[in-house]
Amino acid sequence: MHVGPPEMNVKDVAVHWVALHEQLGLGAPIADETEYKRALMVVDQLVEATQEDDAHPLWVLVSVAGDRIRAYEGRVHPWLDTCTPGFAVVMLPLPDKGHCAAWWGQRCGPPCAG
Repeated sequence: MHVGPPEMNVKDVAVHWVALHEQLGLGAPIADETEYKRALMVVDQLVEATQEDDAHPLWVLVSVAGDRIRAYEGRVHPWLDTCTPGFAVVMLPLPDKGHCAAWWGQRCGPPCAG
């Protein structure tokens, strides 16, 4: 008689992971801004579905998606190390130009396009 959690069948789990990857793109790095926005939407939906309960079985997907989002942001929207630490960051949306980070009036990061 088996006691404890059921034995895992890797093939069965892989089928579900492939389905998640195909639907949510969780198995590959974010390639572009469209995928980035999609990942943010997925996280919002997962947070809502799990009611922010980190014990919920789906919460791990928030972590997986969050790691991908942080990696993309680090690659595409990196922060410069020359910024003065300890100040709050204010994100200012610029129509048709993306976002520019500002530190209490002192620009930090690459210049805004335009």
